[in-house]
Formats: sequence, C-alpha cells, structure tokens
Amino acid sequence: MQQGDVEEAARVRRRILPGRTTISGIAADGVRTVTVRTPRAVRTLRPAPGGTFLIVYDGMFVGSAEVEVTATLEDGRTVTGALPLLP
Repeated sequence: MQQGDVEEAARVRRRILPGRTTISGIAADGVRTVTVRTPRAVRTLRPAPGGTFLIVYDGMFVGSAEVEVTATLEDGRTVTGALPLLP
C-alpha cells in the first residue's frame, strides 16, 4: 500500500472504541422527549410507543461517571435525575 492509500484508508475507516455502553429506560406517559447527557455526548430522543428508549455508545465510560437524564413533559416542564454508570 502506498502512502496516499494509507492516508485515505485512515481517513475513511470508522474509529470506534472497544466495548459498548447502553442506556435504556421506559418513560412515563406524557413525556415528549428524553435528553441523556454522558461524559461524551448529549442526545435527545422521542420515546417509542410505550415509552421505551435505548441509546448505545461505542466504548465504555470508566471511573465515577454519571449519566444525567432529563424528561421534557408535554406541558413543557422538565424532570432531571442522575443515573450511576455500573461497571
């Protein structure tokens, strides 16, 4: 492989971390969106019918990291709580 080919391969190859972290739950009736804040990202999603949600991150969060979850209700109010990440 020539130098230019190696650089191109490195540019296009997906860089994913080993392992995975999954965060899931069931939101109560009346929850419009769920926002999940982790050490790496903030993601906002709409729960599926029945309130279920699932987020999968590549890699594992280590140490004393916490996940903050904020539910936005249909009337605009928010409810926030923290979840510990278990090893």
